[in-house]
Amino acid sequence: MILWSCILAFIFLSTSIFYFPGWFDSPELVLAIETLGVSHPPGQPIYLLLAKPFTYLPLGTVAYRTSLFSLTCFIVANFFFAKTIVRLLDSYSNKTLYGCVFIALAVFSPELVLQSNRTELYALCMCLSSIIIYLVISYEQSADARLLLIAAFVLGCFMLVHPVLALPHLIAPVAIIRSKKNLKHFIVASLFLMTASLILLYMPLRATTNPSLNWGDPKTLRAFLHGVFALDYSSFHVPSLKIKTLLSLLTHHLGITQLSLTFLGLILLFKNQKKRVFTLFLIVIATSFIFSLRVGFYSQNPDSYGYIANAILLIHLLAVLGVIQIKTLPTSSKIKACLIGVSILVLIMPKLKPARAVTQISGGQEVALLSQAPLSVRASSIFVLSSDHWIFPMWYRNHLSLQASSHLFAAEGLMNTKWYQKKTKNRFDQLKWAKQLFSEQNNPKALALYQLLQHRPILTNELFSKCHAQDIFKIEEGMCAQLALFYFKGTILEKHYSKGLLFLESYLNFPKLVSRKPDCKKPKNVNLPFQLESHKMASFLPTLSHLRNEYLLLYLGCYGGVEKSLLQILPNETLDDRNWKKWLL
Repeated sequence: MILWSCILAFIFLSTSIFYFPGWFDSPELVLAIETLGVSHPPGQPIYLLLAKPFTYLPLGTVAYRTSLFSLTCFIVANFFFAKTIVRLLDSYSNKTLYGCVFIALAVFSPELVLQSNRTELYALCMCLSSIIIYLVISYEQSADARLLLIAAFVLGCFMLVHPVLALPHLIAPVAIIRSKKNLKHFIVASLFLMTASLILLYMPLRATTNPSLNWGDPKTLRAFLHGVFALDYSSFHVPSLKIKTLLSLLTHHLGITQLSLTFLGLILLFKNQKKRVFTLFLIVIATSFIFSLRVGFYSQNPDSYGYIANAILLIHLLAVLGVIQIKTLPTSSKIKACLIGVSILVLIMPKLKPARAVTQISGGQEVALLSQAPLSVRASSIFVLSSDHWIFPMWYRNHLSLQASSHLFAAEGLMNTKWYQKKTKNRFDQLKWAKQLFSEQNNPKALALYQLLQHRPILTNELFSKCHAQDIFKIEEGMCAQLALFYFKGTILEKHYSKGLLFLESYLNFPKLVSRKPDCKKPKNVNLPFQLESHKMASFLPTLSHLRNEYLLLYLGCYGGVEKSLLQILPNETLDDRNWKKWLL
């Protein structure tokens, strides 16, 4: 029954996979998998090697196939956690049914579905976590050393995929040491764990062949260690949410009912003399949240939910165990059965709509349109974009699409690294005028993102028309607002103030006021726009509220006030706490 539930879940979620990679690192990882290159630190060789066979499937595009790998990993994680429930409930009836309930709960969990249909390594992390926990619990019950050795090797592979997410699992097995015999097993297992690290040699060996994607060029020992320990990110820090805010966010997403049932699940483990498993789960859950806050947790960042995905899976598992606790209530069997059914429905039903919405926000449609923008630009142009996240889709289309071009796509954020300077300069040398890029900031050959979008107005309109999907994480809203902000800033830098206002009116669905007013030639206060640069944002990405604020500030600078019809559709206060009623025209 568990296997059939997994197959149905796979079929259901596979319908949400898009043919083009979505936001953030997905295009880069697809390129790394297809070319067997070296991806961003720490390199993820295990992830690339495991995903590569999926690129040979006769289905869709390369991006579709690599996303199928993520979905497969997610389903395998569900399978092993369902089997873990069955193993923990060895003395209970209908234990397989509760494993299926767990699968339904996980498949309709927005935080987990977010990782299931995109090319990212978090689904593999969930898969490896589930295997380790299943093997460790099986070892705790049988003392079969072979299970621990396999778990150790899998943990070693996990460390190569994402060290931060693997660390809680490195600490957790200590909870099940019972005797000197266990300790001997752990010493031998540690050798198996270290054996997995030999797979890291893939990076320098592959780098010697100069693949299309060769992040950090780890041919030398220094460059290799630089990549393995992710020193390029040592100066990069995303301010994280506070613990109180994170707990409030999780309470909102998971619900009081699930958290209460999770607590009951912990009680069941404790009462059934499974204190070591109890400790194991608590360690993994607690350390996962602590590490996610240390790395940087923001609600608009899908990677943040990848950091806590393993903890969320364990919380779901404990919630299912908590449902079983209802059987201990001093009441009739019919009432117990009704309460269990109601509890399961209360757990799953509120998640259905948010989970469905999350399947629509991979960003595949928007990124596909964005990457088409350079196709009509003359050959051998240079495009300089501020972030590698905007460069990755261009790399993907340039290397893996039939519409490849001779353009050079440069990421401003990587220009301070020696390996990227060398790689880019080699490409520059093929172009006559390329050397001007580093010596002249305003080189007309180096097109900014705004200029790129401005070059394809029809495509740009179609791109922004796709940017209205809603989800509880506001990821789509944030990424699209970032693009809209780039475009708006571009109009201001070119002193096309009215054009910028007209664009935001259309994007935000505001009343068409600017078209009835004279062209804004010179705002009264030039420093009114771009408040995002001088205000501390409480979000990872800009939101619609930020765009409304930018619109109103520039509108004030141009026309000295705002119309009542505009105020009626705005909140009372903007980001800088102005009361806009005193600005009525």
